Amino acid sequence: MKLRQSQSNTRKRKTKPPTGAVIIRLTETEVRAVRFERRGDKIVSLERSMAPLPTPEAKGDPAAVGAALKSVIEKAGMKGGLAAAAVPRSQLVLRTISLPKLEDESDLATVVQFQVGRDLPFRLDEAVIDFTKIEGGGSAGKMQLMVAAARRELVEFYQKVCESAGLKLAALTMQPQAHARAVQSLGETTDGATAFALVEGEGLSVDVVAGGQVHFSRNTPPIPEPIEGQGEPEFNETAALEIVRALHSYGGSGSDVRVTRVFVSASGGRSEAIATRISQRLSIPVEAVRFEEPAAGESRAFEVSAADVGVALAITDESGPIFDFLNPRKPAPPKNTKRNAIIALAAGFALLIVGMLGARTYLIKGREQTQRELTAKLAALEKNRKTFQSMIAQAKTIEDWNAAGKDWLGHYAYLSAALPPSEELYITSFSVAANGSIRMGVQARSGEILAKAEKQLRDAGYEVKPVAVTPSSDRFGYDFRSNIELLASKNLKLDLKKNKPAPRPVDDASLDPAVYKKGAG
Repeated sequence: MKLRQSQSNTRKRKTKPPTGAVIIRLTETEVRAVRFERRGDKIVSLERSMAPLPTPEAKGDPAAVGAALKSVIEKAGMKGGLAAAAVPRSQLVLRTISLPKLEDESDLATVVQFQVGRDLPFRLDEAVIDFTKIEGGGSAGKMQLMVAAARRELVEFYQKVCESAGLKLAALTMQPQAHARAVQSLGETTDGATAFALVEGEGLSVDVVAGGQVHFSRNTPPIPEPIEGQGEPEFNETAALEIVRALHSYGGSGSDVRVTRVFVSASGGRSEAIATRISQRLSIPVEAVRFEEPAAGESRAFEVSAADVGVALAITDESGPIFDFLNPRKPAPPKNTKRNAIIALAAGFALLIVGMLGARTYLIKGREQTQRELTAKLAALEKNRKTFQSMIAQAKTIEDWNAAGKDWLGHYAYLSAALPPSEELYITSFSVAANGSIRMGVQARSGEILAKAEKQLRDAGYEVKPVAVTPSSDRFGYDFRSNIELLASKNLKLDLKKNKPAPRPVDDASLDPAVYKKGAG
């Protein structure tokens, strides 16, 4: 494979990059290894082999997995003692955060660990955290970061496996970043981002990448495999629908970088079929991709994956991997806190002496009285601040509606009539985008009701984007949530005389704030 572009936004290497490495992949049931070598401006896959784990219990034993990996390497006759790997998306915590611009990397690492550590599903001291700046992300005075966290015991597991196999683990990156690097090697798109969809036995993932960096990543559980070939079309249809839902989710994330093409890679020879189904739902190019083309008549144990290629490119690049859990960006080591405490104590004591000598009792009392008066005035104004801000925002919204010539309140009333009754579905949010589309958040009692709502909205004259359904129970018994995006056709007429909303239920308490706060439904 010919290299087209190297990585950006990476750390400096202290040593010369290796010319090759064994890229390993560990799954629940098997181990795989492929040796790559960089030759000039090309990356070449050489020997490869795979082997099943001896028992299901062996997947948690680094010595057993290492022994299986060693047999794979010896069987294929692989040379070289360096290895690299990518942690699967399902074993990562990924967050996109926005922070004030900081130049010092160690200071930035301190802030990142403080910010992300509160949201981790495990303790901060059990995590290995790495991050990178997203080029072009963030607003004035701020920057956007992609942060990845893996369990420390998982990182140590990979190290022990390689040690048991007689290898040195030189880098441990993450699968979404490996995908970004592999997609970059195929050639960049100049007018947006590329979505890379991977469908395999371990699950389905969608990574939105641009400039060799990850902007968005979504992972879903595995789709049940067809039994003896039965249900193959249904499998492909489900995979295509999950991928489209992930892209809609990215579209609603507020990112300025839009997806302009989609690459699909699926196991079992399904790439073309899934890509065809996705292209029927999207108006952008969708392509099935392979990262190697075997020669005619050549037999191989398996094809190299996008992650294999991405890891090989990253470890042999001059700048190294963007994410590396073996060498993460770390906060600065703690300074001499004892010395700082003594200095602070001495300085505080000196200030106290000076203050006591220069202070006058009547002046202190006078200032305290002034402080109390100002605090009381500030508290009175603070009570009304949110009310004033809300009134200003509401007035601005109505002025914008009038200027645009759009009767959004009419649409709101018309939608109340077009949607199923409140016993089945209710609106949680209502907003209008700059392009004139209407976005609603809704909560429904079942997925069938959401499907019925979509049909009724189309019958009412709206253009409806595919509805993504998310199980999410509220305290009233509505178990499904969805975000619906509508576009009113030019011929749509809001006739509320013919299309009246359903009457309110007899026991409706939605207009009684006291009852609502108690959680009555």
